[in-house]
Amino acid sequence: MAKQASYCKECGKDLSFISKRLHKGLCTDCFIEKTKPHCKECGKELDAKTYGDVCPKCILEENKRHKGYCKECGKKLPAKPDLNWDRTEYLVDVCSDCEFVKYVDGEPVNPDKFTARYVGGYGEYPEPLLVLMLTYPDHLEVPELGLTIPYDQLQNVQSMTKEDLTLGNMILFGLFAFAMKKRTDYLVITFNDVVGIEQNAAFDLFGKISEIQPLLYQQMVNARKGWREL
Repeated sequence: MAKQASYCKECGKDLSFISKRLHKGLCTDCFIEKTKPHCKECGKELDAKTYGDVCPKCILEENKRHKGYCKECGKKLPAKPDLNWDRTEYLVDVCSDCEFVKYVDGEPVNPDKFTARYVGGYGEYPEPLLVLMLTYPDHLEVPELGLTIPYDQLQNVQSMTKEDLTLGNMILFGLFAFAMKKRTDYLVITFNDVVGIEQNAAFDLFGKISEIQPLLYQQMVNARKGWREL
């Protein structure tokens, strides 16, 4: 068995035990830097307000090629970046009002949208990711994680601190447990994935946890009541 390196191959810093096991020969700082997302079009590093894998400038350029109008409603798409850029305002061919609309019994349903940072706990996605959480009348969606969870399949919805999440569960969050904020309450959604394995996906709601947690919990309770009454 090959001996594991003791020094970071990028900066030469001594490697901790966890870095040797999880960071592929890199120290924590270099590993975080290497795993930062970049725009697939221009290669620019994506900042904390960027969703998906394309930067605002490249999306705006793409919008120009599509004449800058929503293909669903005709609404004009933004022509220049905004300091408070939101992905749902800068989508190719479609505006924020039309992107997530679903039709129920012929009527359009536009979900409530919550910006969140996924921090771990879902096996298919081990690394943090900025996401949108969409609450429809009968289910929750997190498109960036490929999740569609009917409320009657939620097992639990709760808030936890960094200490609650990492105590005994370091394997779920790996390196990124060290980047989590100590004084932040994280929303933890418990559900079974498509093969029946329990998942505990954790999200930082940027101060909005008090809005979405009671909403999801009540939807879960209502869905279970309806199921029991059948």
